[in-house]
Amino acid sequence: MTGLLSSPTNEDFLEQARHLVQDYPKTATWLEWWLRLAHASMLFESQRAMNIAVWDFIPDSTNTEEAMHWKLYSAAGRDHTFFEGLHSLHAVSLHYKRLYIAAQSKF
Repeated sequence: MTGLLSSPTNEDFLEQARHLVQDYPKTATWLEWWLRLAHASMLFESQRAMNIAVWDFIPDSTNTEEAMHWKLYSAAGRDHTFFEGLHSLHAVSLHYKRLYIAAQSKF
C-alpha cells in the first residue's frame, strides 16, 4: 500500500480510501470530508490541480495562511456586525484587486 498521501493515480487513491473505510469503518465520515475535491487537493498528490512547480514553491508550514489571516484582521478589523463586516471585506478585496492590476501593468 502506498497510502493516500502519495498514491500515484486517482484510481489508486480511491482504492486506498476504500480499504481504509473497510478496515476502519468509524473513519468513514471523517474521511469523506477529506475526499472532497476541494479538501483532497490540499493534501493528496494524486488529487492536486495546481502546477507541481507552484506546489513545490509554497512553504510547507501554515504560516503563510496565518499571515494572511493577520493581514485580513488588521485591514478589516474584527467583531463587526454582519453588514459592517461585508463592507470591510469588500474594501480589502478592492485593495488587493488594485495591487493585482498594478502588478499586471508592469509586464
